[in-house]
Amino acid sequence: MMNTRVNVPAVMKNNQMKNPNICAADTISILTFFCLQCKFSNIIKRRYFILVIFFQLSCLLHAQDVIHTVFLIGDAGKDTLPGPVLQLLGHELSKNQNSSVVFLGDNIYPQGFDSDPLSEKKLHAQLSVLEGFTGNIFFVPGNHDWKAGKWQGKKCLKREEVYVDDFVAKHSNSKGGFFPKNGLPGPYTTLLSKKLRLICVDTHWWLQSQFFHPVGKYKGKNRRRTSKIFFQQLDSIILDAKRNGEDVLIVAHHPLISGGVHSLQLNAIRLLINYTPLQILGLSGGNRLLTQGMGQPRYKRLIKKMQACISNYDHVIYASGHEHNIQTYKREKHIYVVSGSGSKLSKMEKKREGLLYSNDTQKGFIKLEYLQNKSVRISVLYPDTPEKVIAEEVQ
Repeated sequence: MMNTRVNVPAVMKNNQMKNPNICAADTISILTFFCLQCKFSNIIKRRYFILVIFFQLSCLLHAQDVIHTVFLIGDAGKDTLPGPVLQLLGHELSKNQNSSVVFLGDNIYPQGFDSDPLSEKKLHAQLSVLEGFTGNIFFVPGNHDWKAGKWQGKKCLKREEVYVDDFVAKHSNSKGGFFPKNGLPGPYTTLLSKKLRLICVDTHWWLQSQFFHPVGKYKGKNRRRTSKIFFQQLDSIILDAKRNGEDVLIVAHHPLISGGVHSLQLNAIRLLINYTPLQILGLSGGNRLLTQGMGQPRYKRLIKKMQACISNYDHVIYASGHEHNIQTYKREKHIYVVSGSGSKLSKMEKKREGLLYSNDTQKGFIKLEYLQNKSVRISVLYPDTPEKVIAEEVQ
């Protein structure tokens, strides 16, 4: 039998009475003192006890090192019931009640919140795993939420906005909802923690905006002017955030960098529709299936403008879905995350410059942990394999 009676120093007792949340340094002192004072009947028990103590200590230090955690999951709108990925997300959120979760668009397949009764079930499947979660909840729209680019897209988008906002409102301790609102491109911004700024963008606004396809516009402004105001506001938000020493996380649906199927070069049909008089098909939305490739002219212009804005600053993370896989890139001082395998999978086609990690064989999601040492730990979670740390980057 081992004797575990320990005389804890008085100074430790006083610190615990004054502050129930003992700091890591105090904990180390207590556990070290405890190990030295305890007497064990044999060396095996002593080694086992020390191993358990240091395992618990490592978990404690890891938890105290994290300022805020953000879970990123995209393209999760296929299933009418929570599958393994959503169940895993719910489990992680239950352990991290003060964290944030962002759904990165394509929240309802195939045509958003239309008249199909399955639409509500697919959205509810995602919301159901958030029951009891008291952290921050955010949904951003993707192309399928705009009724896959059809002319009633704005109407479907509004239905989804109202439904998600109603759910979040019923969680009195939760902040967030569906952003940007009213079919506008954004940018919507808020603080997730004291020094972590979230910016929500609707990238499909630029791809949806065409004749007979209404989108939100700023009061008294046309589409072109609305777009110009957006980029002015985005630049201003990032500038103010950096001046205040804040980390910046931009969340949207469409990636700026990808090696997935949407990054393939234009095929013959795309060339004809995008660069010949057949562009007339865009008036009726007949080209909606071809607007989602990164080589599409409007998509290319969007990437160029977004990159130009981001490149003015250091250490911005841009997170997206769209591609049904996991990708992480580092270019210059920025991190680009693609987390779009919430309910579907698609192949990686090319290895792009700056690729840190990719996986197109498992459904899962990304976790960002903002740390006290001014870095961010990027991990990937899958239902059937242990959590994997991809990178830890200084911000």
